[in-house]
Amino acid sequence: MSGYVPRHSRAKKEPDSSPVETSLALLAPAEEPLPSSDEPSTSPDPVPPAPDSHSDELLLDALVGADQAVREHPELADPLIEPDEPLEPEELVRLGDAVLAGVVPDGEADTALARIRKRRWPVTIAILLVLIVGSGAITYVVLSSQALAREANRTAGYELLDEAIALIQESDQVVVSLDAATTTEVTENNLSEREVLLERVPTTQETLSLAEEKARSSVELMTSTDDKEFAQHVIDAAVNRQVLLTSGESIISKDIEAMNSALIFGQAWEVIVNADTELRATTQLSKTGSYNELQEAIERNSAVLARLQQALELLTQAQEAFDEVDYRVVTEYVTLKTESVRLAIEADQALFDGDIALVNTKNTEFSLKDAAVVNAASKIPSDPLTLITTAYEAATAENYALYDSARANAAEADGYIREYVGVETQTGVQ
Repeated sequence: MSGYVPRHSRAKKEPDSSPVETSLALLAPAEEPLPSSDEPSTSPDPVPPAPDSHSDELLLDALVGADQAVREHPELADPLIEPDEPLEPEELVRLGDAVLAGVVPDGEADTALARIRKRRWPVTIAILLVLIVGSGAITYVVLSSQALAREANRTAGYELLDEAIALIQESDQVVVSLDAATTTEVTENNLSEREVLLERVPTTQETLSLAEEKARSSVELMTSTDDKEFAQHVIDAAVNRQVLLTSGESIISKDIEAMNSALIFGQAWEVIVNADTELRATTQLSKTGSYNELQEAIERNSAVLARLQQALELLTQAQEAFDEVDYRVVTEYVTLKTESVRLAIEADQALFDGDIALVNTKNTEFSLKDAAVVNAASKIPSDPLTLITTAYEAATAENYALYDSARANAAEADGYIREYVGVETQTGVQ
């Protein structure tokens, strides 16, 4: 597998001979080399006894199993031996028994043995090994097949991890930008950047989900503990980035909501302050009592009334922009202020009309309402924007905790990947 073999595995020296050659050398008796088809045996070896029915079954099973293994793994075959016409298992058994039992004439024996040996060598060797060590050849063929399957699975597993890490690195374009956004102050100027960033989150989530899926599939193909642990860290890198995106998306969304609400609230507060300044000026006009000044006071207070109504509408919009914030103390103040200004207009109009009794009634009502206004004003923080910041912190506390935890876990997983295989991941969550 290119790219993801542990350093300690890379350092291991490859053996000079293949596992097949080594195992066969151990199983075959060195002092009695196998006869060659080109050089007939001249040693007076005793004739082995004819196999019984149980041996026949073992022999036939060995032939079938070994031949099947060679067909499934042609790389095990000797490239120097060309296969003859396929022999049926029964024919191989018959020829092998006849040759080894010495019941075939010498000239025909050489020909029959040559036919057997012209089969691909694992089949021939399997026949002889059955006679020497019983069913050992069958076990060997099965183990060799399993070893090849394990190595093929491992290679396939690391190919999946290659693809998973590539997808993780692709997602980091958004993950890094999101991380920067969550650690910098939100302003009116960077609101649009955050909105564009949020639009990219769903696609990035899909990319990371696919990376996680590939990494989890690789675990099923691994048998080594080290390989499984490495795959698990790739899974952790993908999963924790998904948590980063989910919690970070919520944080950035609240950034946008809170900032939009703050911008609207700023407009409302400016209207409130201007209305209050105008109201103080008209109070002086009402005290003089001249008809012209009373008329001017009524007109200017009516304009103040319209401004306060505008402030209430802006407060409603600010509330809708960021539902978590509580503007009730400001709304209550503006509502009471509106009612007191309306009473002031009615008192001035009664004075203008010469209705002294009504003037006294309205002035009494105004005094009571004005006291309520003063009480409501005392409940507003000296810095009204703290209403927004307090609500923002409460609304994002849980997601910030999730984000910080996932950030640390992702950094740990990335560090393991870099240490294990020397691959750099551009995460921005160091």
